[in-house]
This record gives sequence, structure tokens and C-alpha cells, in this order.
Amino acid sequence: EDRREMERLLGGSGVSPQQRLGALPGDELLELAAEALRKWRNLAANPLIDPDTADASRLAARSCEGIVADLVDAQS
Repeated sequence: EDRREMERLLGGSGVSPQQRLGALPGDELLELAAEALRKWRNLAANPLIDPDTADASRLAARSCEGIVADLVDAQS
């Protein structure tokens, strides 16, 4: 499940924020992006996971940061 989510966040299912977040019509994109960012940051910071998983989690978190930034820019 996490691997599929990570692949989607990195653009494996499309590059729009909606596609990357797996959003449904009517979903609040900024809320979904912030939630995903928290999840991947927390996982990356977990000292019990292996280094490869931590690196991949940091990559997913950076992707979420980009989505958040794009959504905030689009609102201004």
C-alpha cells in the first residue's frame, strides 16, 4: 500500500496534484497533501526503519512539499 502511494506521489499515475494525491472530485487537495507530507516525514524520521526506506520516504516527503507549494501558489 505505501509503495503504491509513494509511486503515485512521485508521478507514476500522472503529474497533476489530483492524480499524485489519488484525490476524488471534491477532495480538499491542500489538506490531502499536508496529510501525506506529515505521513512521509514521520516515516522518514523513524529510527527503526532501514536506510533505503528512510531515503524513499524523504523523497516522497519532498514530492509532497512540491505539491503543497504548487497548491499554495495557485491559491495566491
